Amino acid sequence: MLLHCTAGLAGALGLAVKAIHVNHRLHPNADHWERFCRRQSQRLGVPLVARRVAVPSTTGLGLEAAARQARYGAFETVPADMVLLGHHRDDQAETVLFNLCRGGGPKGVSGMRMARGRYVRPFLELDRAALERYARAHGVEWVEDDSNGDPALTRNYLRHELLPRLECAIPAASRNIAAAADRFREACVLLDDLARLDLAEHAAGFPVPRRRFRDLPELRARNALRYLLDQAGVPISGDERLREAVRQLQSARPDRHPEILFGEWRVSCARGAVTLDRSV
Repeated sequence: MLLHCTAGLAGALGLAVKAIHVNHRLHPNADHWERFCRRQSQRLGVPLVARRVAVPSTTGLGLEAAARQARYGAFETVPADMVLLGHHRDDQAETVLFNLCRGGGPKGVSGMRMARGRYVRPFLELDRAALERYARAHGVEWVEDDSNGDPALTRNYLRHELLPRLECAIPAASRNIAAAADRFREACVLLDDLARLDLAEHAAGFPVPRRRFRDLPELRARNALRYLLDQAGVPISGDERLREAVRQLQSARPDRHPEILFGEWRVSCARGAVTLDRSV
C-alpha cells in the first residue's frame, strides 16, 4: 500500500522511486513474499531492490530485535535520499504499550518518530482500518504474515486481545496511547538538554572525567550517563545497570577501577576518566 501511494505521487511529481524488500529467511513463506513484492513492483513500474539477510541468534537481543537490526543494516546498503516505512498508528500504540509493559523509560515509551534522519513514516497518524479501506478501494493486494495471528507472541496478544478490550472500555484508547508518545518524546528532548548542560564540554562523548558524575545528584548523573550511552549507540536493557554504574562511579574509592557491562560494551573508570569500549 505504501508502494502504491508512493508510486502514484512520484509519477505526478517526477521523483525517482524504488522499492526495498528485506527477506529475513525466517519464515517458510519468506521466498513467496519476496516474489509477491517483485510482482507488485513490476505491476507499478517500480524497480525492486531485494536484500536477503542472516538474522543471528547469538546477539542477546531476541529474534525480533535482531531481525530489525539486520533489516536496517540492509536499508543502509541502498542509496536513497529518503526511506519510507509503512508503520501506522496502531503499530505506534502497540509499541508504546509493549515498551511500557516491559518497564521502559521515557525513551522506550516515546514510540517511533515520524521522521528520523532519512527514515520517514508517512502513515504514522493513520490507523490500520483507514489503510485497509484505501487498499480495498484501489484494488491493492497484500499478504498477511500468518504468525501475526499467534496470541502466544506478546505483540499479537496486545494487538488482538488487549487493545480491542481497551477500545471497548475506553473509546479511542489506541489513538490516545499513540498520541502520548509525542509527549514522552518531548520529555526525552528536555532530558537530553539537561544532560548536555550537566556534561558541558564533555557532552560530545567518552571519555568523561569521573568528577563530572560525582558532582551531580544521582538522578542527573544517571541521566547524563544514559545520554552518553545513547549517543554512542549502546543499547540499555533496563535501569538497573545504569543505577549500578552511577553508584560505582560516585562511591568507589579513588584506588578502585569499576567496570560495568552493557551487553557487549563496557563502561570503566581509571585514572579519573570514565571510558567506553567493547568488552568482547
